[in-house]
Amino acid sequence: MSAMARFFRQTSNQSQEQRHLKPLENDFVLIAEFSEQEGPKPLKTIPDDGGSDFDKNMFSVRIMAVDYQAQPKGGAFRFSPDTQVVQTEEDDHIQAHAYVHHFTLYDVNARGYVRPFSMTYVTGDQSKLMMNFGEMMKQFQRVSESFRFSNMRVFHRDLLARRTALRQNRDKLQRLLAAEEEKPSEDENDGANVSKSSWDNGFGRSELSEARMAFDQVDGLVSEVEQLLECVAAELEKEKVKEGLRRLDSKMAETSTSEQTLAVNSMDAASSSPFLVTSFFCTLFL
Repeated sequence: MSAMARFFRQTSNQSQEQRHLKPLENDFVLIAEFSEQEGPKPLKTIPDDGGSDFDKNMFSVRIMAVDYQAQPKGGAFRFSPDTQVVQTEEDDHIQAHAYVHHFTLYDVNARGYVRPFSMTYVTGDQSKLMMNFGEMMKQFQRVSESFRFSNMRVFHRDLLARRTALRQNRDKLQRLLAAEEEKPSEDENDGANVSKSSWDNGFGRSELSEARMAFDQVDGLVSEVEQLLECVAAELEKEKVKEGLRRLDSKMAETSTSEQTLAVNSMDAASSSPFLVTSFFCTLFL
């Protein structure tokens, strides 16, 4: 079911009691993440005091509860596309409508290498989302692509550093194992347990087994990181193309005074226009 279809289904099923709730007075943008330590939480609102009478913590839990960035079990790593949802939110006295844009950033220290985020435009005017859904999706997509372009370069750099560290650990384990394997075995010592040198200066039988397991694990991690690097390198090339096109589009928009005039005339007021808030959002984070 598409985002717009979900939107119309939700709004058509509203009860009479829900329609009597007080609408949210001032629009705002909310950025939230799913933290591994704390769970879903709000990170920033635009403007800073946006949603002062709105439960942003509970709202963050609801919009981040679904794992849109789940990786397929047993499958190759893949980069998650952005997803969009439109929903109605209400508490004891306020009703709001939200356009929610889910996107993913990548981190070598995160579980599954993914960090889920969302950007949400929250308004009390339902018709505003209906009329501007396409433009909202376009503008929020541009913001997420800018986030992802910078994030992908950092992710690639961190993967290279991790591969170097893993290779060093693997080489150390390999040298230790090779040295142990060169020592006399029980059979070569005419039935003796293990050579004195092996017990005093090397591994015992259990330590040797653990070292081999550690080597296999590290070797597997090296292979995993190398596969990830291939995926990231290919994705980074795509992001470079997108970033170049985005910058070209921005330059063209800056020089087109007629388009700017049309955009300004289409806005009612700074406090209620999704375009102004989104533009401010872009200015802060690009």
